[in-house]
Amino acid sequence: MQKLFPLLFLCLFFACEDPDPAASTDLTATKWQKVSLDFRGPATSETAEENPFTDYRLDVNFSLNDTVFTVPGFFAADGNAAETSADAGAVWRVNFRPDREGLWQWEAVFRKGKDIVYNDSQSQGERIEVEGQTGSLFVQPAAAGESGRLVRTHPRYLQWAESGEY
Repeated sequence: MQKLFPLLFLCLFFACEDPDPAASTDLTATKWQKVSLDFRGPATSETAEENPFTDYRLDVNFSLNDTVFTVPGFFAADGNAAETSADAGAVWRVNFRPDREGLWQWEAVFRKGKDIVYNDSQSQGERIEVEGQTGSLFVQPAAAGESGRLVRTHPRYLQWAESGEY
């Protein structure tokens, strides 16, 4: 019985250990890495009567603890318009570069209405449900040599956010 107790203790210890947050998330990235999320929305075109640039609005709220970033999305046609020259499709995209490590959550708020892009309220217009509307992103430490983004900390000079160098 004495030989079984340490084995039982180890089994219980590893069974109660916190799960790896990266294993239970939708995406994994490093700090400052560009993350592109594509959403399947209504099929439309650049010449449609309902203008995809003014009559639809995609906002994605990224949150980590008490921090929330609202990132505007855009109509991406077929998702590869730079290569295909497509002017129609059903892909809507948002690009995000996380500035902190940890487990981020996102929620997409997609709305439709005449000139809705000019209205700052996330409750105006008709709500459109999209696949992948919510999800999570686990952000790991920045890659070696990463400088981050340029920020204005001085009236004349820009500074790298990660390294602090001007």
